[in-house]
Parts: sequence; C-alpha cells; structure tokens
Amino acid sequence: MLLDEVKATLAMENLSLNEEQEKLLKSYADGKITLKEYQELLLKLTKEYKAAWILEASSFDTVYCYPGTEVLINNFGEHDPNVLSQLERMCTAARIVDLLKKPVSGNFDLTHLKKIHHYIFQDIYTWAGQFRMVNISKELLFCDANFIEKELNKLFLKLKSENYLKDCTEDNIASKAAYYLGEINAIHPFREGNGRTQREFIRELLLPTGFYVDYSRCNAKMMLYASINAFAGDYTLMTELFDKCIVRKALN
Repeated sequence: MLLDEVKATLAMENLSLNEEQEKLLKSYADGKITLKEYQELLLKLTKEYKAAWILEASSFDTVYCYPGTEVLINNFGEHDPNVLSQLERMCTAARIVDLLKKPVSGNFDLTHLKKIHHYIFQDIYTWAGQFRMVNISKELLFCDANFIEKELNKLFLKLKSENYLKDCTEDNIASKAAYYLGEINAIHPFREGNGRTQREFIRELLLPTGFYVDYSRCNAKMMLYASINAFAGDYTLMTELFDKCIVRKALN
C-alpha cells in the first residue's frame, strides 16, 4: 500500500521505478534496511544510468546549477543528469515513505510547506526547505521570486480563515483542494521539487478533515492540464481530478 502511494505521487511527474528500484524501496519501506543502507545500495544501483551525452550550455541558472550545465548542484556532487534524476527519484521516494507513516507536524503555513520540502529533498540539495532566489518558468512564468513569501502568506491566511478545510463536505472538498494546490503550484516556491511537496501538503491538509487523497486515481496528463488551467484561474479540471482522488477515510 505504501509503495503504491509513493509510485502514484511520482507518476504525477512521469517518474517511474524499475523492478530493482521498487525492490530496494520496498526493503526500506518494510524496515528491512536502514536509510543509510538504502542510500549506499542506491549509489551502486545508479552507476548504470551514466549518460552518454552532456547538455550544451546556453542560458543556464548560475545560482543553482553547475557552471555551463542545467544540472542542479547536489549533495552527491553528481554532474550527470541521468544519474541525478535517478538519485533524486529514489531518495525522495524513501522520504515520502516516511511521511506516509508519520507526516510532518505544522500549522499548514509557510513554515509547514518549507518543512515538507526539506524533509523530502534533504538528501539531495543543500537548499532543501528554502524558497528559490531565481525566477523560473515552464512555458508559463511562475511567481517572481521576490514575492513568494508575500503571496504564500496571503494564501495561507485565507486557508486559516476557512478553518483549514475542516468544515468541508463531500460537496466542496474537491474544489477547495483544487484551489489550494493550484495556487501553490502557480507560486512554485522552490527551485525544484514543487510537485511532490505540494501534493504532500494537500494530502496532510486533508488528513484531519476525514478525507484522504489517493493520487493513483489520476495520472500525469490529467495533473498537467489541470495545473495549466488552474494557472489561468480555471479550476474545473483540477476539481474533477480531486473528485477522482479524494475518498472519505474509513472510521476506525
């Protein structure tokens, strides 16, 4: 079950695990190996992903990337984009396993969002849990780096005024979740790892409400189009996505 949930949130970014990676992650999730042992085995496993090509320099991020590349500076000192992709995927998968067992505590505010990002990406980037200092885009330009905190604080004040969605019913929980995920995504506060962080934030947000988010009920294409539309202020697709993904938790 835990493995399925991790694979589901990774799948929202078209990230998948091969048979060996899944076996390794399962060993960690089942408590058969420690995190240190997991990471040591992961390093051995990723040697086969060495890329046969190097990105050509154009207009690169000189703050977060190795000079002349689009490869993010990372704790492994890895310059190969294929290897880094695999390391990030597997290290974050293990941390998401931890969060499914024990969510990050917080008040669903700016600090809470930072804590979730830090927990998921702490093994990969020194800036895990810190807001980006550069402007970024993916066809659409995300919030200017200078206004990230201001915009998030406004959003989380609104969330507080709505009692953190605890008063929501089956009729409106999907539209509310859609709004907050769409808005966090439009701000895109981190240099990398926004998707996994915001999905975990929404999952944790809904836990006290009696609802649960099962991301395996949708796919990356649905999330992509829903996010694009939400960026433009249309939450219809995102609401439909959460209508599929949100289930009421069974009472113990």
